[in-house]
Amino acid sequence: MSIYSLFFLSTPFPADTTWPDGVHSIFCTQHVDKYATANRRYSGPYTKLLTYCFGANSFEFTIAPETPFLDVFGSDNCYQDPKFYVFIIVYDHLHHPVMIVNIQDYGWVDRASLRVDADKQIRLWLEIMISDCPLPRLLGLSFLATSLRECDAESWDRKPEFIDDRTHRGLPGEFLEGAWDIDILSQEGFDKMKEIVGESAKGVAALKVSKDILTLCTISYGNISATEMIDFQRR
Repeated sequence: MSIYSLFFLSTPFPADTTWPDGVHSIFCTQHVDKYATANRRYSGPYTKLLTYCFGANSFEFTIAPETPFLDVFGSDNCYQDPKFYVFIIVYDHLHHPVMIVNIQDYGWVDRASLRVDADKQIRLWLEIMISDCPLPRLLGLSFLATSLRECDAESWDRKPEFIDDRTHRGLPGEFLEGAWDIDILSQEGFDKMKEIVGESAKGVAALKVSKDILTLCTISYGNISATEMIDFQRR
């Protein structure tokens, strides 16, 4: 049975047509404490949401909240403190990263300088981990509260070259405005998440199938070349 088949058996997410009530409930509950930091407010709900999406009863994917090991901002920027954001990695069954999730509070939406910082943070993580990703595309999900922006290491909006990287002096106030334009708790957010998770699940399943075919060919025919492998897969 392929990983993709196991994915469908391990979670109701692929068959569901909208978010369960419990997803909305855990996010609403977190807003009761208005003084909570982003880490306290969002780490639990997003870990639960991703576990639901990738399968709570499956060992094919691991949802891992991480303690950031890189100072992505200058030492004089208080937003480097991990309590101001949440960082989660989705690993496949071989502990390869297939998705990176970064979450800040909603207050980051209204300030261009913080939007740039949020963008910089997810891009740096993508650049660091892309070499370990076995898929054609390492997905990055940047959340400002529940507002989603999907990105990868290849396509992103760079700020004007004349902008100071530390102070953002001269940064246009409208830069990246509206970039986080999908509410993850909406129907659009559900449909988008199903598309994103499906891409990762299918990619990992395809890799496992290819590996199984290569192993079978090696056992049956001895060592084969990459060209012969491709020809075999096309049959």
